[in-house]
Amino acid sequence: MNDTLGHAVGDTILATYGVRLTAWMGPRAALGRLGGEESQSSWTCPPTAKGVCAC
Repeated sequence: MNDTLGHAVGDTILATYGVRLTAWMGPRAALGRLGGEESQSSWTCPPTAKGVCAC
């Protein structure tokens, strides 16, 4: 993406993705960018297929 559209566009897309994913994951989850295009997510309670907490 960065090679085609530039780093500014890539950074904007990653930031937007992070905001949307964090909102979907909810308050019982953590999302972090490890570096580059790598990220880590964790839930205190894993979501179901419908995206809600299973516990």
